[in-house]
Amino acid sequence: KLRLFMMCGTVLMITHNIIIFSPAAILLESFFLASNLFAYYRFYIRGVKNDEITVSHLESAMKKSWSGESSFLPEQWSGDNPARGQCAVTALVVQDYLGGEIIKCDVIGDDDSHFYNKLPDGTIVDLTRSQFDEGVSFESEKVVEREKILSYPGTKERYDLLKAAVSTNL
Repeated sequence: KLRLFMMCGTVLMITHNIIIFSPAAILLESFFLASNLFAYYRFYIRGVKNDEITVSHLESAMKKSWSGESSFLPEQWSGDNPARGQCAVTALVVQDYLGGEIIKCDVIGDDDSHFYNKLPDGTIVDLTRSQFDEGVSFESEKVVEREKILSYPGTKERYDLLKAAVSTNL
C-alpha cells in the first residue's frame, strides 16, 4: 500500500511541476514514477511463481535470510559462517519449494547430524554444506519425515522464521 501512496503522491508532484512549468522536476518525478511502476509490477503483479523457483533462487534467498535466530546453534552462528546450524530448517524450506525428500546423516568424528535434500529427479541439494570444514564426511544417510524434524524443540519456530524471511527475499 505504501508504494501505491508513493505513486499517487508522485502523480500529484508531476501535476504540480507541469503547472509551474519545471521541466527538470517533471523529468525527475517521471523517472521516480516509472521506477515505482516497474517495481510494483515486478513484485506484486508478476512476482516469482513457485514453478519458476530454482535452486539458485533459493540459495540466494537463504543466504540473505539466515540469522542467529534461525540457527540451531545461535552461539556458533556468525556472518563468517552463516550456514552454521541452519541445515534442518533449510532442508524443510527447500522441500516446500522444490519437493523431494529430506536426508539426515551423521557427521563422522562429531556428535552432530546434518540434513540436506534429494529432489524428485534425484539431484542432491545441500545448501548448508559450507558450515563444515573441508574433508568432513557423513555416514548413516536415511530419509527422514518433515514431521519428525519439526518435532524437535524450537525447530518449528526457527522454520517459520526462516520460511517467512526466504519468502520475502525471493
